[in-house]
Parts: sequence; C-alpha cells; structure tokens
Amino acid sequence: MSNIKVAIRCRPLFENERPAVGLEFYQGRRILLDNKTYDPDHIFPPTATQDEVFAACQPILQSVKDGLHGTVMVYGQTGTGKTHTMLGVPGGTDGIAHRMIAAMLEHVQQRTLEESKCALTLSMIEIYNEKLTDMLSENGDAEVTLVGGFPKAMVKLTLSRLSDANEAIQRGLSWRHTAMTLMNERSSRSHVVFILDLEEQNAYTDTVELAHLFMVDLAGSESLKKSQANGVAANEAGKINKSLLALKSVFLALANSNEATRPNHVPYRDSKLTELLRDSIGGSARTLMIACISAVGRDIEETKSTLMYAVKARSIRNAANTEREKLLVRLRSFELENQRLRNRLQERVVERGGYYVNREEHERIQQLEEEHQALKVDLEDLLRERQQNDALQHINISQTAILQAMIEEKEDELCRFKQTYHEALTQFDAQLCSLQRVVQEAVSGAYEAAQRSAEVVAGRLEEWRVHALCEENEDGA
Repeated sequence: MSNIKVAIRCRPLFENERPAVGLEFYQGRRILLDNKTYDPDHIFPPTATQDEVFAACQPILQSVKDGLHGTVMVYGQTGTGKTHTMLGVPGGTDGIAHRMIAAMLEHVQQRTLEESKCALTLSMIEIYNEKLTDMLSENGDAEVTLVGGFPKAMVKLTLSRLSDANEAIQRGLSWRHTAMTLMNERSSRSHVVFILDLEEQNAYTDTVELAHLFMVDLAGSESLKKSQANGVAANEAGKINKSLLALKSVFLALANSNEATRPNHVPYRDSKLTELLRDSIGGSARTLMIACISAVGRDIEETKSTLMYAVKARSIRNAANTEREKLLVRLRSFELENQRLRNRLQERVVERGGYYVNREEHERIQQLEEEHQALKVDLEDLLRERQQNDALQHINISQTAILQAMIEEKEDELCRFKQTYHEALTQFDAQLCSLQRVVQEAVSGAYEAAQRSAEVVAGRLEEWRVHALCEENEDGA
C-alpha cells in the first residue's frame, strides 16, 4: 500500500498581476495561506524548473520499469500552467510527457541490448463532453470504449524512435479542443490522457507482463463569471466542472477515514474521467498528482480549493501490486466463491437424500461436466498459447524496429563523423596550401631581399675599391 503523492506547483506572476496576500512558501516544505498550513510531498515555487518537476516523477518512472502501474496527473484551475507542466513549450523545454517517453524508450533500448524481450507502445485519449476519442486515429475522432475501467479499441503506436513519439503527440494534440477565454488565451476544453504500455517477457515463466503509465493533463476548472465563456464554451466549461466535481467526490469518498460517515461505494461511474482513472485513484497504481496553483490575488479562492483537494488526495492509499499479484488475488477470490457455492450445493444434496437430481441424470451431468471441463481446459490452453504467441510476436517486431532504429542512429552518427572528418581534412588541405604559399612567398621575398642586399654590398665594395685606388694614385703622384 502507498499513499498518492502530491506536489504543488505555483506559476509565476505575469505583468500587471497583483500577488495574493498571505500566500507564503515556507522553506520549500509547506505552504501558508490565510493562516492555514498545507504539507504536500513536494513544493515547486514560481522559480522551479521543468527539471525539478521531472525529478519528482522519478519514483513513478522506476515503478513502471519494475512492472507496476503508474500515473502522473496535473490538476488545478485554468491558466495555472498544467499543460505547460505536462507538455512544456514547443521548440523549448520539454514537459513531463516527453521526458517520461524518452526515459522509457531508453529503458527499452537498454533492455533490448541486454537480450531481454520487451516493447513500448503509446496511446492518446481525449475526454471531451463526457466522450472518449482516440487522438491517434485517422481523424482523431474514433470513439473509445471502457471495459472494466480500461480503454479498448485504440490505436497503439509501437515506439522505436523518440522522433516517432514526438510526431505522434504533435499530431494527436492537433485534434484537441481549445478556446480563448478571459482567464486563458488557449484554454484546454478537454482532458487528455497519454498511455504508455510496457510489455516484457518474463525469462522464468515465459509469460508477457504488462505495466501501464498514465500521464493525465486535466482541463482546468473555471468560473463562468470570471472567464465570461458563453455558448459552446460555456457548455464545455460545464462538462469540465462536472467531471472535476466527480473527481473531487472520489477524493472525498476515499479520503474519509470515519466509518460512520464513509459512503458505501466510491462514485467512479459518475464521470468518464473517474471511471478511466479508477486504477489511478484508490486502485493498484502508484500515483503522483501535481496540483497547479496561481499566486494572483483574484484567484485566491480557487487556490484554496485546489490546495484542499490536493491534501485530501494525499491521504488516499493505493494498493500498488504487480499484474501477477493482482491475478493471484482475483484467483483466490474466485476459489473462495467457488468453495462457497460448492458448500451450498452440498447442503442441497444432503437435503435431497444424496442427489440433487436422480441417479441417471446425476451420472449424465457428471459425464457432461467432465467433457465440458476437458474442452474448457483445451480451449483455455489454446487461447493462452495464442495470446502469448501474439504478445511475443509483437515484442519481436518491436525489438526488430528498436534495433533497426539504433543501427540507423549509429549509421547516421558514422556518416556525420565521416562528413566532419572530410570537412576537417578539406580544411586542413586548404590551410596547408595556404601555408605553403605563405612559405614560398616568404622564401621568395627573403631571396629577393638577400639579392638586393648583396647588390648593395657589392656596389659599396666597388665604391670603396675605386676610392682606394684613387687615393693610391694620388699618393704616388
């Protein structure tokens, strides 16, 4: 069991914004607001970087690598930097989603080099007006159904290169619904969920184990009075607020430790959002919720609400089990139910004098049950073998693509090295030729200077000789 981890991130003030009175960050460990203290697991003040935020996600990342399910979600009022935290700035600093994908892809490549069979796939879901759509489908509008709280019939992109993931995310986000409001120039009108599936073959059991990583960019709650949204935008805001209210109801139900007031059931089905996040909140996943707040004075009430529900979420305990452990728990529950039904049947048999039906029918039923059980076992073996073969085939295809991508990257690196070497060699040849010309010019200049100097010296010697002869002639005369 592990509690949901909670981080608080406060966006910086924009120009002409007035700071909230009474909001303080105390030694990076707690938040003070109107004399009330909040103690999250992590605090990121306005000066915090994307690197610092991603560092808080490392335990979730490691859990997924270890075969556990993980979730990172950003939550808060509109305009507080949730999408910036999750996706970063195009062409600038990457957000959580891109960094998580890069780290997971690096993990898969390393495991492949270690001769371990594994694969990584990416899916994207948009929740818009309580409707789930596949953002990686051809037009981004293919409907997604939930089976047992998990999405089915989605496009799953097998990743071998980081560039493929970045292109897919950019293409998927082009279908996202956004609008301009007074509170946010580009307000998200839908929730977006990025899903990474890590499949890895267990070398001991020869089975394929699956771990999910959910990265959730929630749309922000907003006040219609402040945003001045109307028409379609107002209807979208209503749907967003309704789904976030359902999320808050789940928080309150799970965080309630009082048996007298605790509800009999958790209202996951009140919204598609909570139904999809059932495993992330109070389920088996390890979860980090990053609550984004504003330090602006006009947003003080929304900031208080965000902090309150973040603290509630922190008290929720998830049972983070591996897929194998969850199956064992389910199997044990089935065994107990089967034994209970057998006991009831035995009681009925005793009541009927030893047989629930007559002897002939009883023997015929037993024979049919044995035949049915044998056929069921054969069918289950065939289905299990087919599923394993399909999973292994997918992993083999993925590994081939990963190795091919790594080979191409090395070939590109070799080509770049050859190009750099060729350019350096060409530059060296040019410099050598230039140096040779300089040396030749210097030698020629020195030779000419020496020749001129020799001529000058010879001329002076001749003058001295003539002068000496003249003096001798004068002395003889």
